[in-house]
Amino acid sequence: MRELGRGGMGVVYLAMRDDGAFRKNVAIKLLLREAVNEEFVLRFKQERQVLAALDHSNIARILDGGDTTDGMPYYVMEYVEGLPLDEYCDQKGLSVTGRIRIFQQVCGAVEYLHQNSIVHRDLKPGNILVNNDGAVKLLDFGIAKLLGAAAFANPNLTSALGSPMTPTYASPEQISGVTLQKTSDVYSLGAILYRMLTGRLPYEGVDDKLAKLFTRQAPPAPSGNIRQDLRAGSDTTAGLRRVMLGEIDSIVLKSLEFDPKNRYQSAAEFQDDLQRFLDGQPVLAHHTSVANRSFKLLKRKRAMIAVLVAFIALAGFGVWQWRRVEIQNTAVAARETHLRTLLDQVEARLDQPSATPQPDSSQLEQRSQDVQLVRTAFATDFPAVVAAKPGPSASRDALLDRGVRYVERAHAAPVRSANLDSEVAAAYQQFGILQENTADPKSGGRAAAVKTYQKASAVLVTLAAENPDDARARERLASINEHIVALGGQAVSVAPVESAPSAPAVPAPEPEKAPLPVAAPKPLPPPKSTPPPAAAPVAVTPAPASVAPAIVPVPVPAGLSAAVRADLNDRMLNATSKVQGAEQAIEPIRQNLASRGQSLNSDTQNAMVQMRGRLDKAKAEIAAGDASAARDDMAAAEAFAARVLKTAGR
Repeated sequence: MRELGRGGMGVVYLAMRDDGAFRKNVAIKLLLREAVNEEFVLRFKQERQVLAALDHSNIARILDGGDTTDGMPYYVMEYVEGLPLDEYCDQKGLSVTGRIRIFQQVCGAVEYLHQNSIVHRDLKPGNILVNNDGAVKLLDFGIAKLLGAAAFANPNLTSALGSPMTPTYASPEQISGVTLQKTSDVYSLGAILYRMLTGRLPYEGVDDKLAKLFTRQAPPAPSGNIRQDLRAGSDTTAGLRRVMLGEIDSIVLKSLEFDPKNRYQSAAEFQDDLQRFLDGQPVLAHHTSVANRSFKLLKRKRAMIAVLVAFIALAGFGVWQWRRVEIQNTAVAARETHLRTLLDQVEARLDQPSATPQPDSSQLEQRSQDVQLVRTAFATDFPAVVAAKPGPSASRDALLDRGVRYVERAHAAPVRSANLDSEVAAAYQQFGILQENTADPKSGGRAAAVKTYQKASAVLVTLAAENPDDARARERLASINEHIVALGGQAVSVAPVESAPSAPAVPAPEPEKAPLPVAAPKPLPPPKSTPPPAAAPVAVTPAPASVAPAIVPVPVPAGLSAAVRADLNDRMLNATSKVQGAEQAIEPIRQNLASRGQSLNSDTQNAMVQMRGRLDKAKAEIAAGDASAARDDMAAAEAFAARVLKTAGR
């Protein structure tokens, strides 16, 4: 029908097969008599049958063959409509990834030839067509291997040492005329890929290539030799350079190695390394660092790595949590053991026989120190034990009860001292705080706390009576009594009554046993009577005592109505209870921090100062008859107390 192309050895015509069964366009390649010799013709006929047996989707099939009337051989092959490989990529504007995938089809076709012991020897973009569906068809395969004939006549098909080739795509060994292996086609494939990715050939021309091959000078890296007008997808030249820099450079340059042993040893190996690049795996051609390979592994196996990391993290957290619990349990056990050991030691000192019938001053001082030691230890260690294992605990309740019993024994002596009384009262108050906040409510924890607070009040009643100038003792007594009332208990106070003379401050016969273990204070003149409050605490008479002042709420001016007086009294009791509760709740934390050289934060300290200051101010305002201001300050005191309680976790 028409001539499709002409080369140094033959010409290709477009023809139509019309044998009556079907019509189909085919291509006929005919050798030119003037370009070949008899040996060439003989070998062509021998190999034509071998090539006709090839069956690969990316290789143009030979359909038939024969001889012309003048004896020149020809063969008929399928006609492929398409563009040369490089033109197709540029016209479609394929991305780097798209060009590599098209090129992998070429590698597959060449590998098929190699498996059938055929070396193409003339691979170039013009011999590789791509149809509209993106399917590759390899043409003119095997001719160079089958023929050892004259040089090509046109400028693109020259010869070297009598071997047909395209020098710009030919391997160094092919140019040298040595025996060729399949690695020669690998070199040509590398040159084709170089052209596809950069728009340029590895060397500027035949002369440049021969000169650089003579000195074994490698071509420039593809990323540094990109044609400025080349567009691959949406990437600019700079974008293409970033994509190719590194692994693509290494893959292409490995295929173009001067020594065949350093190239990929097959087209399949070349194709597989390109697939590794597409899959984000480390490529064989690029000697990456451990860090880079690890990074690519992370990118490639995101889901698996995420699951593995999560599993490791979970396992690590489990081990950490288990270890944390073990350490915590060990610390809790150590603190509990310390408290029990301390009680064993101080109780043993109480059980030691005395050289005198009654304790002397040194023994009383030792007893005071022991009580203080127990109080401090429980204030520091016991809250930490509870924090580590929150919730009711019979063993902890029993430990608190044991501590209270020890304080009772330490105070059960007819001869006492003001220092011992003060320490005993403080210890009772501390144990009451712990019972109120940690003991099991279902087992009577609050009731036990009230009884312990009452013991502290009873000791302070006697201490205040024996030391009228001890304002601190009276303040402590008033505060504890108010808290007892807030908890629903009865405040401890004494009415003006006559009693037997007080016991001497030196060894003397033991006085009568009393409901509470306190000694008889020195007699004092009865206090001036005061108007009874609207809701006075219930009086409970403690151990034999002399006349002592009654503990009463803040006096309310007579000018206020009875209803206002009752309201202010109730509000004051409630505010005082909340402030006292906040002080008791924060005290163990403060002491714990102090034992480690630390202190409460400034906000908490300021709230503590403010709640106490506002409460004192409210008392003064009540005494002055300013009910409105007193209510405001009591409300402010309660608000600051709530802040302190929040810090204490309540």
